[in-house]
Amino acid sequence: QFKSPAILFTGLPSDRNQKLSQMIKRMRCCLTADVREATHLVTCKIVRTVKFLSAMSQCSYILTPAWIEQCCSRKMLIDESSFILDDKESEMTLGFSVREGLARAKNTKVFSEVELYLTEHVQPTPRDMTTIITCGGGVVLTEEEALARVAVPAERRKPFFVVSCSQDQMVCQQFYQKEVQIYTSEFVLSAALSQSLDFESNKLFVQDYRPPTTEEAKPNA
Repeated sequence: QFKSPAILFTGLPSDRNQKLSQMIKRMRCCLTADVREATHLVTCKIVRTVKFLSAMSQCSYILTPAWIEQCCSRKMLIDESSFILDDKESEMTLGFSVREGLARAKNTKVFSEVELYLTEHVQPTPRDMTTIITCGGGVVLTEEEALARVAVPAERRKPFFVVSCSQDQMVCQQFYQKEVQIYTSEFVLSAALSQSLDFESNKLFVQDYRPPTTEEAKPNA
């Protein structure tokens, strides 16, 4: 059954946004502000906005405005494949491909087997990070769920990761002391963009924790 495209904008100048919005109305398509409802993201370039990062997992297509303009000109929806965003300079700088990322997401969403706990001061905000992660098929744990998880011995614990920042170092102590890997927000942002997980980069506090020595561990040492 045919379903009308749900179109989302990001990174467009306001005047271009208004013109394209009018074209979409004439096409009788849906214009949405919610990336979780979107099927098509329209933008002029790669931008690391919440909408773009979420759309790499969520949307079937990331397109240039020319697709809307051509659809409106021909008074019909046309094939999207010739209008996939082509921003080679940004792709080289960021080390990923829009086409390859979208193809990966169609097979398996990048966070589909990942559970994460986000600390309070992480940037983007926990709310925005949650959107990116859940669009990518991941699960975001509450603080209560994360603390219950670390109470279980590591060998019997269901794996999860913490995403944090230097401001929340004190909060993170209870996690890295229990052998939970902690990452910066770049772990999530880079994965969402490339649709590929890199567990070796963007680790946080890796040098900060060391087990106490025998002397230090003694009572009243």
